[in-house]
Amino acid sequence: MLLRVRAPAGKDLAKISVRLNGQDVTARFRPQGASDLVGLIDRSAGGLELGPGQNAIAAYYDGAKGGELALTNHPLSGPMFSGPHETPFVCETASFALPGIGRVADLPGGSALRTPSSDGNCAVADRVYHYFYWSSAQRFVRTATPGQLPADATTTDDGTPFVVRVETGTINRAVYQIAMLHDPSRDPEPSPFDQPSGWKRKLAYTFGGGCSPGWHRQGNKAGWMSWYRDSSGTIQRWGAESVLDSDLLRRGFAVASSTLNVFGQNCNEVTAAETMAMVKERFIEAYGVPRFTIGWGCSGGAYQEYQIADNYPGLLDGIVVGCSYPEVSFTAAHFVTDARLMNRYFAGTYYSVPSYTDVQKRAISGLVGLATLRRMDEEAAGRVTPYNCPDVLSPELRYHPVDNPGGARCGLFDHTVNVWGTKPNPVNPAYTIAMRPLDNEGVQYGLKALNEGVITVDQFLDLNEKIGGFDSDGTPTAAARAARAPRSVADAATLPRAYRSGRMLYGGWGLRDIPVIDYRLYEDNSADGTYHLRHHSFITLERLRKANGSTANYVMLVEGSAPWTFTSESPLVRHALDRMDEWLSDIAADTSGAPARDKALNHKPSSLREGCVPPGAQFPSFVAQTLESDSGSCASSYPVGIGTRAAAGEPAAADIAKCQLKPVATALSDGTYQVSFNTAQRNRLTALFASGVCDWSKPGVGQPSAVEYQSLRPWQSFD
Repeated sequence: MLLRVRAPAGKDLAKISVRLNGQDVTARFRPQGASDLVGLIDRSAGGLELGPGQNAIAAYYDGAKGGELALTNHPLSGPMFSGPHETPFVCETASFALPGIGRVADLPGGSALRTPSSDGNCAVADRVYHYFYWSSAQRFVRTATPGQLPADATTTDDGTPFVVRVETGTINRAVYQIAMLHDPSRDPEPSPFDQPSGWKRKLAYTFGGGCSPGWHRQGNKAGWMSWYRDSSGTIQRWGAESVLDSDLLRRGFAVASSTLNVFGQNCNEVTAAETMAMVKERFIEAYGVPRFTIGWGCSGGAYQEYQIADNYPGLLDGIVVGCSYPEVSFTAAHFVTDARLMNRYFAGTYYSVPSYTDVQKRAISGLVGLATLRRMDEEAAGRVTPYNCPDVLSPELRYHPVDNPGGARCGLFDHTVNVWGTKPNPVNPAYTIAMRPLDNEGVQYGLKALNEGVITVDQFLDLNEKIGGFDSDGTPTAAARAARAPRSVADAATLPRAYRSGRMLYGGWGLRDIPVIDYRLYEDNSADGTYHLRHHSFITLERLRKANGSTANYVMLVEGSAPWTFTSESPLVRHALDRMDEWLSDIAADTSGAPARDKALNHKPSSLREGCVPPGAQFPSFVAQTLESDSGSCASSYPVGIGTRAAAGEPAAADIAKCQLKPVATALSDGTYQVSFNTAQRNRLTALFASGVCDWSKPGVGQPSAVEYQSLRPWQSFD
């Protein structure tokens, strides 16, 4: 624990003493500036141990107590606030390549971490350190003699030797890594008091993408993907996520991440936030307090950035997100599950269905490219089933409704069971499963297409009769081929938790006070379908507008041509990084007492404009305009779908986990429908939605009012 003792102006620092649990630890503190003492109190402070649980540290001036602070000491293996650890849990330190840039076999001289402890926490006792330099061939090369570099070694833009120290260890059952410029031939050993000359006291925390099968495993890669050039000069990605990001490091950033901050290995934003908090604490204890910390990542990385920034304020000071969604449990879950239901309906997988044109399918789905339905069905919707297990989890440990009903359930909601709570498994009540907030009761798929005359009443009725939902094991209910496929119904207890815990991104807690740059490589019309639809950015935008009345701290950038979905090899992404660096540097230099939001808005760089790069071009070719989903030249160049729920009438904020219902009779008379139903069709509609249809004019079930939201607090703990 790195601590600061601040004395009133003019006081003699030599008269300050510090005691830990009554014992003097003043010798561990050093003067910093005219009025501060800074000291490192670790788990073995000169023979004084921080005990588990509560500890007290007190500062005295000339023998009189001036202040006291309670410290809660959590184990290095966690948890802090995420609740009980998941079991079973597979350790993967043996397959973690150092420094995490591909398989061990891909890295000359690569070696795996030693065997972890046998206590189930995957802990490795000792941290290890390795050095790399950036060569003139534009790639990192490992070296055992960092102070004696070969001729192909390079320097950063300010002349600092481009030599990087990588620290690897374990925290909270994750393998973590920290990379930092450090030249041992001229820099002292890094510490909170002696920092490398190349580090500009900036930290980038990088987050890896994916989701399934992100559970029951430690993972063997950390960070977001970075790039290098191969022997032919062609740009390549590393074989796996890495903290060795040349663009971040050359700017003087330190880079940190962990295996549980790669969502393809841990699709749980609470554990991800907890792990980031613990790794950042380790960073501060080892290297000192950064002036600011940015979040950096795409897709599943963006989930984490938004959730951590809003729900755990103080960990991230600004975020650059790519290919983003607001959250995994709702926007993303609704996207992939609706895609599975719709794709199988259109394919006639379970029932015979009417013929639909592609124009009609696009109107019903709210998508620009129909290939996305198939891709999400085949590649992503399995995350809501209990059968999507990682290869490293032994088959005998996995759930089977008959053969192993108590086995590990490998799915999104069971992975976040500490948030949702449990209930008896309907298949076998002797065992429990996680409750889930997944719901499509009352959702009228294709309502917008019906009202616009794109589909007929009979097509609309057939679609909603047969599309169904998911049973407790994530199987489409339409598979039973019943007269009417039942819908998914959320467990009632999960709905207030969704909002009050921030699992449904609010946007009005920490996120309102920090700079946000949302970069989007346009993929909506991809012939192969895509995970990353542009309308998800507009959902986040609307959440911020709804929560704060303004989106001035949020900037959206779009382009149509880049090497990958999110890489600093794109000039537009480099522009985003440069502007975020400038933005946060100016905020950090502002010593006024202005509120954080005011500082964020006051220091927004004038050179950072919202807009898009024209198709076929690269930045700095740029069209500066406020981006709208349905107007402007950027919307014409990069058309935006609206998604299945908006095509069913959901408001633009997409923040309704479960809609309130209204009777069909009310819907037939209040203008919900812009078409006429004959008697037979009315009867079908009434039977189909016996409990009612969504009343999108009302808040979601369990959704707080604006006033109630302001009374809630982030940093929830899950016991």
